[in-house]
Amino acid sequence: MRALVPLASLPAGFARPSSNLWLGRGVHVVHYPIGEMLNLVVTLPANRVGPGWQHRLLPAGSPLALLADDSISWTRTILPAAGTAGCWRRGTVVLAGEAAHSMPPHLAQGAGQGLQDAASLQYWLGRKDDVGAAFSGYARARAGEVAKIVRKADMSGRIMGMSGPAAHFRDIALNLGGPRLMQTWLAEVWAADPALA
Repeated sequence: MRALVPLASLPAGFARPSSNLWLGRGVHVVHYPIGEMLNLVVTLPANRVGPGWQHRLLPAGSPLALLADDSISWTRTILPAAGTAGCWRRGTVVLAGEAAHSMPPHLAQGAGQGLQDAASLQYWLGRKDDVGAAFSGYARARAGEVAKIVRKADMSGRIMGMSGPAAHFRDIALNLGGPRLMQTWLAEVWAADPALA
């Protein structure tokens, strides 16, 4: 479920320029500001979405309870399956962005990896006189790199969606690992392609 909420209608803490992740049991909430709006994403199993779902998920007493307000207009979206194209190049046609890789949103890398595709394509076109060789180099380089990010996004979604005892142990591991664990987990996600530097 997705919604955009005016930041002016929320406490000031929601306007901090950072991404926030709240893990529940089989559910996770991500929110971050975009301009004057709060981008809000709630990921939960489809069978838990029904009338009043937000009041059950964000009950009174929850730090996010104010986001259950009935005036918020939610849009139901289906999560894409994780995957990469089997073939990125055929003749003088190459794939990039969502045509080349279906990125689950759990690491917010769909657009970011599409931009890396564009930068890589520019890099290869600038270094090869032959377009076919440039396209082949691009396809080889990006297919391997983006496949790692797709797998990590998919795995992150599975970790975030845990429930029961698995969620309990996930929370313990996150508390013990602290920021260093998250920085290590996200290092390759946030790193730019070294060939493009």
